[in-house]
Amino acid sequence: MAVNKRYVWYALTLLAMIAAVILTLRLVAHVSLHQRMPEHAEKYTLTVKKGDTLIAVLNRLHADQLVHSPERLRLWIRIANLPTVIQTGNYNLSPSMTYVDLLHNLAIGRQAVYSIRINNGRTFRDFYAAIQAHPQIAQTLVNMTTLAIMNQLNSEYLHPEGMFYADTYSFYAGATDMAILTHAYTRLRDVLHQEWQARHPNLPYENAYQALILASVVEKEAALDSERPLIAGVFINRINRGMRLQADPTVIYGMGDRYDGNIRRRDLRQPTPYNTYVIFGLPPTPIALVDRRAIRAVLQPEVTDHLFFVAKADGSGSHYFSETLEKHERAVERYQRRRR
Repeated sequence: MAVNKRYVWYALTLLAMIAAVILTLRLVAHVSLHQRMPEHAEKYTLTVKKGDTLIAVLNRLHADQLVHSPERLRLWIRIANLPTVIQTGNYNLSPSMTYVDLLHNLAIGRQAVYSIRINNGRTFRDFYAAIQAHPQIAQTLVNMTTLAIMNQLNSEYLHPEGMFYADTYSFYAGATDMAILTHAYTRLRDVLHQEWQARHPNLPYENAYQALILASVVEKEAALDSERPLIAGVFINRINRGMRLQADPTVIYGMGDRYDGNIRRRDLRQPTPYNTYVIFGLPPTPIALVDRRAIRAVLQPEVTDHLFFVAKADGSGSHYFSETLEKHERAVERYQRRRR
Protein backbone atom coordinates (compact mmCIF):
# COMPACT_ATOMS: atom_id res chain seq x y z
CA MET A 1 0.00 0.00 0.00
CA ALA A 2 1.48 3.30 -1.10
CA VAL A 3 2.00 5.97 1.54
CA ASN A 4 0.54 9.35 0.71
CA LYS A 5 3.52 11.67 0.48
CA ARG A 6 1.36 14.64 1.43
CA TYR A 7 0.42 13.01 4.77
CA VAL A 8 4.06 12.23 5.43
CA TRP A 9 4.97 15.84 4.71
CA TYR A 10 2.20 17.08 7.02
CA ALA A 11 3.32 14.72 9.81
CA LEU A 12 6.94 15.74 9.50
CA THR A 13 5.97 19.39 9.42
CA LEU A 14 3.83 18.96 12.55
CA LEU A 15 6.63 17.16 14.36
CA ALA A 16 9.06 19.90 13.36
CA MET A 17 6.66 22.57 14.62
CA ILE A 18 6.20 20.72 17.93
CA ALA A 19 9.95 20.35 18.28
CA ALA A 20 10.39 24.04 17.51
CA VAL A 21 7.80 24.99 20.15
CA ILE A 22 9.43 22.73 22.74
CA LEU A 23 12.85 24.13 21.88
CA THR A 24 11.53 27.67 22.09
CA LEU A 25 9.86 27.02 25.43
CA ARG A 26 13.02 25.47 26.81
CA LEU A 27 15.04 28.40 25.54
CA VAL A 28 12.62 30.87 27.12
CA ALA A 29 12.64 28.85 30.35
CA HIS A 30 16.44 28.79 30.36
CA VAL A 31 16.68 32.55 29.82
CA SER A 32 13.98 33.32 32.37
CA LEU A 33 15.39 31.06 35.07
CA HIS A 34 18.91 32.41 34.58
CA GLN A 35 17.84 35.99 35.08
CA ARG A 36 19.39 37.64 38.09
CA MET A 37 17.26 38.81 40.95
CA PRO A 38 16.40 42.50 41.34
CA GLU A 39 18.66 44.86 43.26
CA HIS A 40 16.43 44.94 46.33
CA ALA A 41 17.19 41.24 46.87
CA GLU A 42 20.31 42.51 48.62
CA LYS A 43 20.37 41.22 52.23
CA TYR A 44 16.94 39.58 51.77
CA THR A 45 16.47 36.44 53.86
CA LEU A 46 13.90 33.89 52.75
CA THR A 47 12.54 31.73 55.57
CA VAL A 48 11.16 28.33 54.57
CA LYS A 49 9.13 26.72 57.33
CA LYS A 50 8.04 23.13 57.75
CA GLY A 51 5.11 22.42 55.42
CA ASP A 52 5.91 25.21 52.94
CA THR A 53 5.55 24.28 49.26
CA LEU A 54 7.47 25.72 46.32
CA ILE A 55 4.44 27.66 45.08
CA ALA A 56 3.93 29.11 48.57
CA VAL A 57 7.55 30.27 48.57
CA LEU A 58 7.19 31.74 45.07
CA ASN A 59 4.02 33.56 46.12
CA ARG A 60 5.88 35.03 49.09
CA LEU A 61 8.67 36.21 46.81
CA HIS A 62 6.06 37.71 44.49
CA ALA A 63 4.52 39.62 47.40
CA ASP A 64 7.99 41.02 48.16
CA GLN A 65 8.44 41.97 44.47
CA LEU A 66 11.22 39.47 43.84
CA VAL A 67 9.21 37.34 41.38
CA HIS A 68 6.97 38.82 38.65
CA SER A 69 4.71 35.83 38.04
CA PRO A 70 4.82 32.76 40.34
CA GLU A 71 2.68 30.68 37.97
CA ARG A 72 4.85 31.43 34.98
CA LEU A 73 8.03 30.78 36.93
CA ARG A 74 6.66 27.45 38.11
CA LEU A 75 5.89 26.59 34.46
CA TRP A 76 9.49 27.37 33.44
CA ILE A 77 10.68 25.18 36.32
CA ARG A 78 8.61 22.25 35.04
CA ILE A 79 9.75 22.72 31.46
CA ALA A 80 13.38 22.88 32.56
CA ASN A 81 12.82 19.81 34.77
CA LEU A 82 14.34 21.49 37.79
CA PRO A 83 13.88 20.13 41.33
CA THR A 84 10.80 21.30 43.21
CA VAL A 85 11.76 19.80 46.56
CA ILE A 86 12.64 22.44 49.15
CA GLN A 87 14.36 22.25 52.53
CA THR A 88 13.38 24.27 55.57
CA GLY A 89 15.70 27.00 56.82
CA ASN A 90 16.83 30.55 56.13
CA TYR A 91 18.25 31.43 52.72
CA ASN A 92 20.10 34.61 51.81
CA LEU A 93 19.23 36.17 48.45
CA SER A 94 21.30 38.66 46.49
CA PRO A 95 21.21 40.52 43.13
CA SER A 96 23.97 38.22 41.86
CA MET A 97 21.78 35.14 42.35
CA THR A 98 19.69 33.61 39.56
CA TYR A 99 16.41 31.74 40.10
CA VAL A 100 18.25 28.52 39.21
CA ASP A 101 20.71 29.29 42.02
CA LEU A 102 17.83 29.80 44.44
CA LEU A 103 16.12 26.54 43.42
CA HIS A 104 19.40 24.67 43.78
CA ASN A 105 19.97 26.12 47.26
CA LEU A 106 16.42 25.27 48.32
CA ALA A 107 16.76 21.71 47.02
CA ILE A 108 20.03 20.90 48.81
CA GLY A 109 19.38 23.05 51.89
CA ARG A 110 22.23 25.51 51.37
CA GLN A 111 21.06 27.87 54.06
CA ALA A 112 22.21 31.24 55.29
CA VAL A 113 25.16 30.90 57.63
CA TYR A 114 25.28 32.95 60.82
CA SER A 115 28.17 33.38 63.19
CA ILE A 116 29.03 34.41 66.71
CA ARG A 117 32.44 35.68 67.76
CA ILE A 118 34.04 35.43 71.17
CA ASN A 119 37.35 37.27 71.38
CA ASN A 120 40.21 35.90 73.40
CA GLY A 121 40.46 37.60 76.78
CA ARG A 122 36.69 37.85 77.23
CA THR A 123 34.88 35.88 79.90
CA PHE A 124 32.39 33.03 79.81
CA ARG A 125 29.80 35.55 81.01
CA ASP A 126 30.43 37.62 77.86
CA PHE A 127 30.21 34.54 75.62
CA TYR A 128 26.99 33.27 77.16
CA ALA A 129 25.38 36.71 77.01
CA ALA A 130 26.21 36.93 73.29
CA ILE A 131 24.65 33.49 72.72
CA GLN A 132 21.50 34.48 74.60
CA ALA A 133 21.20 37.72 72.61
CA HIS A 134 21.63 36.14 69.14
CA PRO A 135 18.26 36.08 67.34
CA GLN A 136 19.09 32.97 65.28
CA ILE A 137 20.12 30.76 68.21
CA ALA A 138 17.42 28.65 69.85
CA GLN A 139 17.47 29.16 73.62
CA THR A 140 17.15 25.84 75.45
CA LEU A 141 19.15 26.63 78.59
CA VAL A 142 16.94 29.37 80.02
CA ASN A 143 17.24 29.52 83.82
CA MET A 144 19.81 26.72 83.81
CA THR A 145 22.78 27.32 86.12
CA THR A 146 26.36 27.25 84.87
CA LEU A 147 26.92 24.23 87.11
CA ALA A 148 24.10 22.40 85.34
CA ILE A 149 25.52 23.40 81.95
CA MET A 150 28.96 22.06 82.84
CA ASN A 151 27.38 18.85 84.12
CA GLN A 152 25.50 18.49 80.86
CA LEU A 153 28.83 18.83 79.05
CA ASN A 154 30.23 16.05 81.27
CA SER A 155 33.07 18.41 82.18
CA GLU A 156 35.60 17.38 84.80
CA TYR A 157 35.79 21.04 85.82
CA LEU A 158 32.56 22.66 86.94
CA HIS A 159 33.65 26.30 86.76
CA PRO A 160 32.93 27.49 83.18
CA GLU A 161 35.64 30.13 82.94
CA GLY A 162 38.30 29.31 80.38
CA MET A 163 36.61 26.08 79.29
CA PHE A 164 35.39 27.41 75.93
CA TYR A 165 37.68 28.19 73.00
CA ALA A 166 37.79 31.80 71.87
CA ASP A 167 36.92 31.81 68.15
CA THR A 168 34.21 32.52 65.56
CA TYR A 169 31.49 29.85 65.37
CA SER A 170 29.27 29.46 62.30
CA PHE A 171 25.84 27.85 62.34
CA TYR A 172 22.45 27.66 60.64
CA ALA A 173 19.39 29.41 62.02
CA GLY A 174 17.84 27.42 64.82
CA ALA A 175 21.08 26.01 66.19
CA THR A 176 20.72 25.58 69.94
CA ASP A 177 22.67 27.41 72.60
CA MET A 178 23.87 24.04 73.88
CA ALA A 179 25.18 23.11 70.43
CA ILE A 180 27.29 26.28 70.27
CA LEU A 181 28.63 25.75 73.80
CA THR A 182 29.39 22.10 73.08
CA HIS A 183 31.35 23.05 69.97
CA ALA A 184 33.38 25.67 71.83
CA TYR A 185 33.97 23.35 74.79
CA THR A 186 35.10 20.47 72.57
CA ARG A 187 37.40 22.77 70.60
CA LEU A 188 39.08 24.01 73.79
CA ARG A 189 39.53 20.48 75.08
CA ASP A 190 41.04 19.27 71.79
CA VAL A 191 43.45 22.20 71.39
CA LEU A 192 44.55 21.98 75.01
CA HIS A 193 45.23 18.25 74.62
CA GLN A 194 47.25 18.81 71.42
CA GLU A 195 49.39 21.54 72.95
CA TRP A 196 49.85 19.63 76.20
CA GLN A 197 51.33 16.72 74.25
CA ALA A 198 53.90 19.08 72.69
CA ARG A 199 54.84 20.88 75.94
CA HIS A 200 58.38 21.65 77.01
CA PRO A 201 59.80 19.53 79.84
CA ASN A 202 60.08 20.64 83.48
CA LEU A 203 57.14 23.01 83.53
CA PRO A 204 55.52 23.74 86.92
CA TYR A 205 52.09 22.29 86.11
CA GLU A 206 50.48 19.24 87.61
CA ASN A 207 48.04 18.97 84.72
CA ALA A 208 46.79 20.69 81.57
CA TYR A 209 44.15 22.62 83.53
CA GLN A 210 46.84 24.47 85.47
CA ALA A 211 48.46 25.40 82.15
CA LEU A 212 45.09 26.71 81.00
CA ILE A 213 44.84 28.85 84.14
CA LEU A 214 48.21 30.49 83.47
CA ALA A 215 47.33 30.85 79.77
CA SER A 216 44.32 32.96 80.75
CA VAL A 217 46.53 35.21 82.91
CA VAL A 218 49.04 35.59 80.06
CA GLU A 219 46.19 36.38 77.68
CA LYS A 220 45.00 39.23 79.88
CA GLU A 221 48.51 40.61 80.35
CA ALA A 222 49.75 40.38 76.75
CA ALA A 223 48.68 42.92 74.15
CA LEU A 224 51.15 41.66 71.54
CA ASP A 225 51.33 38.13 70.14
CA SER A 226 55.12 38.32 70.19
CA GLU A 227 55.22 38.91 73.95
CA ARG A 228 53.00 36.02 75.06
CA PRO A 229 55.85 33.43 75.33
CA LEU A 230 58.08 35.95 77.15
CA ILE A 231 55.36 36.92 79.65
CA ALA A 232 54.69 33.22 80.19
CA GLY A 233 58.41 32.73 80.85
CA VAL A 234 58.36 35.50 83.48
CA PHE A 235 55.42 33.95 85.33
CA ILE A 236 57.00 30.49 85.21
CA ASN A 237 60.21 31.92 86.68
CA ARG A 238 58.21 33.49 89.51
CA ILE A 239 56.37 30.23 90.22
CA ASN A 240 59.63 28.26 90.24
CA ARG A 241 61.18 30.74 92.71
CA GLY A 242 58.17 30.70 95.02
CA MET A 243 57.26 34.31 94.20
CA ARG A 244 53.69 35.55 93.94
CA LEU A 245 52.47 36.17 90.39
CA GLN A 246 51.23 39.68 91.30
CA ALA A 247 49.11 39.86 88.14
CA ASP A 248 46.60 42.72 88.12
CA PRO A 249 44.07 40.89 85.89
CA THR A 250 43.62 38.23 88.58
CA VAL A 251 42.85 40.93 91.12
CA ILE A 252 40.29 42.46 88.76
CA TYR A 253 38.64 39.09 88.15
CA GLY A 254 38.42 38.44 91.86
CA MET A 255 36.82 41.85 92.43
CA GLY A 256 33.95 40.97 90.09
CA ASP A 257 31.35 43.71 89.83
CA ARG A 258 33.24 45.81 92.37
CA TYR A 259 35.82 46.69 89.74
CA ASP A 260 35.18 50.22 88.44
CA GLY A 261 38.18 50.60 86.15
CA ASN A 262 40.75 51.29 88.88
CA ILE A 263 42.79 49.08 91.20
CA ARG A 264 43.56 50.69 94.54
CA ARG A 265 46.10 49.68 97.15
CA ARG A 266 43.37 48.26 99.33
CA ASP A 267 42.27 46.05 96.40
CA LEU A 268 45.77 44.58 96.19
CA ARG A 269 45.59 43.72 99.91
CA GLN A 270 42.01 42.40 99.83
CA PRO A 271 42.11 38.59 100.09
CA THR A 272 40.21 36.76 97.36
CA PRO A 273 40.92 33.34 95.83
CA TYR A 274 42.13 35.20 92.72
CA ASN A 275 44.29 37.93 94.28
CA THR A 276 47.79 36.84 93.27
CA TYR A 277 49.24 39.69 95.33
CA VAL A 278 48.02 37.74 98.36
CA ILE A 279 48.05 34.08 97.34
CA PHE A 280 51.00 32.03 96.14
CA GLY A 281 50.82 30.04 92.92
CA LEU A 282 47.94 30.03 90.47
CA PRO A 283 44.37 31.21 91.01
CA PRO A 284 41.83 28.38 91.31
CA THR A 285 40.41 28.70 87.78
CA PRO A 286 41.15 30.50 84.53
CA ILE A 287 40.12 34.15 84.42
CA ALA A 288 39.28 34.45 80.70
CA LEU A 289 38.72 32.54 77.48
CA VAL A 290 41.79 31.92 75.34
CA ASP A 291 42.86 30.52 72.02
CA ARG A 292 45.80 28.39 70.93
CA ARG A 293 48.33 31.25 71.09
CA ALA A 294 48.11 31.72 74.86
CA ILE A 295 48.00 27.96 75.50
CA ARG A 296 51.10 27.40 73.38
CA ALA A 297 52.88 30.31 75.08
CA VAL A 298 52.63 28.73 78.54
CA LEU A 299 53.50 25.25 77.27
CA GLN A 300 56.37 26.41 75.07
CA PRO A 301 57.49 29.53 76.95
CA GLU A 302 60.48 31.66 76.12
CA VAL A 303 63.49 30.88 78.29
CA THR A 304 64.40 34.10 80.10
CA ASP A 305 65.96 35.46 83.28
CA HIS A 306 63.30 38.15 83.63
CA LEU A 307 61.15 38.22 86.75
CA PHE A 308 59.23 41.47 86.23
CA PHE A 309 57.47 43.41 83.50
CA VAL A 310 55.52 46.64 83.25
CA ALA A 311 53.75 48.34 80.36
CA LYS A 312 55.66 51.00 78.43
CA ALA A 313 52.52 53.17 78.26
CA ASP A 314 53.55 54.44 74.82
CA GLY A 315 50.56 53.06 72.95
CA SER A 316 52.49 50.13 71.51
CA GLY A 317 51.13 47.54 73.93
CA SER A 318 54.67 46.37 74.70
CA HIS A 319 56.38 46.00 78.08
CA TYR A 320 59.66 46.62 79.84
CA PHE A 321 61.12 43.35 81.16
CA SER A 322 63.56 43.26 84.06
CA GLU A 323 65.71 40.66 85.84
CA THR A 324 65.93 42.54 89.14
CA LEU A 325 63.58 44.49 91.35
CA GLU A 326 65.81 47.56 91.08
CA LYS A 327 65.54 47.62 87.29
CA HIS A 328 61.82 46.95 87.52
CA GLU A 329 61.28 49.89 89.88
CA ARG A 330 63.07 52.19 87.41
CA ALA A 331 60.80 50.87 84.64
CA VAL A 332 57.76 51.51 86.82
CA GLU A 333 58.93 55.10 87.34
CA ARG A 334 59.18 55.55 83.55
CA TYR A 335 55.69 54.10 83.21
CA GLN A 336 54.29 56.48 85.81
CA ARG A 337 55.97 59.50 84.21
CA ARG A 338 54.43 58.59 80.86
CA ARG A 339 51.02 58.19 82.48
CA ARG A 340 51.30 61.65 84.00
